[in-house]
Amino acid sequence: MPNHKFALQRNQAPAKKAGEFLIGNDLRVTRLGFGAMRITGDGVWGEPPDRAEAVRVLRRAVELGINFIDTADSYGPGVSEEIIARRCTRIRQDW
Repeated sequence: MPNHKFALQRNQAPAKKAGEFLIGNDLRVTRLGFGAMRITGDGVWGEPPDRAEAVRVLRRAVELGINFIDTADSYGPGVSEEIIARRCTRIRQDW
């Protein structure tokens, strides 16, 4: 008899395998998040050297099931938020 629990886990997005938790009893987020510090420029300052690559990395994080993005207005400053906002308007339905 096949192990249905294993089959379900195997088909989950990788981030979901790490588990989830609730924020404020109504917002379910994955334990594995994405640190937006990495989509800014050198030394976490300014524009990334390759904006298209930064967007690709963010898109891939969401494809892997990540729905928690850790950011701060000092990353860039403000650069990571702008990249995330532009990208999230296109992928909001995925969350």
